[in-house]
Amino acid sequence: MEYTIYLIDNQTQLERCPVFYVEHFNWGGDYRPKAFGRMAWLRDTGFLLRMTCMEPDPVCHYVNDNDPVYLDSAMEAFLALCPSSDYYFNFEFNAKGALLAKYGNGRHGRVFFTKEQLDAIRRQVSVGSDRWEILLLVPVDVLTEYFPDFHAGSETRIRLNFFKIAEGKERTHFASYAPIDSPKPDFHLPQFFADGLFRELP
Repeated sequence: MEYTIYLIDNQTQLERCPVFYVEHFNWGGDYRPKAFGRMAWLRDTGFLLRMTCMEPDPVCHYVNDNDPVYLDSAMEAFLALCPSSDYYFNFEFNAKGALLAKYGNGRHGRVFFTKEQLDAIRRQVSVGSDRWEILLLVPVDVLTEYFPDFHAGSETRIRLNFFKIAEGKERTHFASYAPIDSPKPDFHLPQFFADGLFRELP
C-alpha cells in the first residue's frame, strides 16, 4: 500500500491531503476505536501530521515527554526516511500532548530524542466529548540531524506506518494503518511499513 504525501505551502492545505485510516486490528481485543489522519510536507518546514481518534475519555496518565505514553491511549507515527535503511523514527503521543520520540533500527537500543529536539516539535492537542486530536509539526532541522541527506521533493520515497495503541491494562488494543503479520503485538517491524510518496499538491 502507498500513502501520498503532498508538498503544501500552508497549513490549511492539509485538508486537501488524503485521509489514512488506522483500521487493522492485528491482535485480539474487543475495544476498537476509530482512528484516522492526514500527513503532508510543509514546504521548507517539515512533516505536518494530524491524527484523530473517535474515543471519549481517553486513558491518559502520563504528562512528560519521553514517558511511556503507549501505556495510555496513544497514536503513533513511524517514519523511515531512507527506504533502503532499517533506521526509522517513532513519534508516540497521548491526549495530553506528551511525546515519546526515538530513533534506531529496531525495537531495542533506540535513542531518545533530546529535550531540545522534543521542544522543537510543535504540538496542538484538542479533546472533545467524543474524540481527541493532535496536530504535530516535526521540523526538517530535527530530521536531518539523523538523515543529513534527506530532501523532500516530488517523487521522494519513504516508508511509514501509523498506529493506535493502548498497551496498558485499560482498554488494551493495537491497530495499524498497514497490516502487520506477526504472531504477537509488535509495531517495530519496518518490513511491514507502507510506502510514502511525495508529490506536488494538484
